[in-house]
Amino acid sequence: MSNAGTRHSAKRPRNRWAKNYTEQGQGHFATRTSCHVLHSNQLRMLLSALGYVLIERLRALGLQGSELATAQVGTLRVKLLKVAAVVTRNTRRIRLYLASHWPSAPIFAHAMSQLRSP
Repeated sequence: MSNAGTRHSAKRPRNRWAKNYTEQGQGHFATRTSCHVLHSNQLRMLLSALGYVLIERLRALGLQGSELATAQVGTLRVKLLKVAAVVTRNTRRIRLYLASHWPSAPIFAHAMSQLRSP
């Protein structure tokens, strides 16, 4: 029996961890600790980790079955989060008017319907 199968299966979790680590560092700008004060850098890292958890939950719950279910953070930011919109607020509700010719509108609508509480 060859050791190649055992060695390959042992590397798989490490590769997934390394991919997630790199994605958080690059996608959420977690490597920018440019402040000279420790507390500022800690807050930046905490917000970066919170953003990563929110994106992971969006992938797991809101984007199941869509083409963006396995997309990287940068792709999700460009396709779903960076969109022109107008926000209006009344006494009862907040409305979000999205651009009418937005190519990712069906994916956004699918994600919102998946995340809506029952």
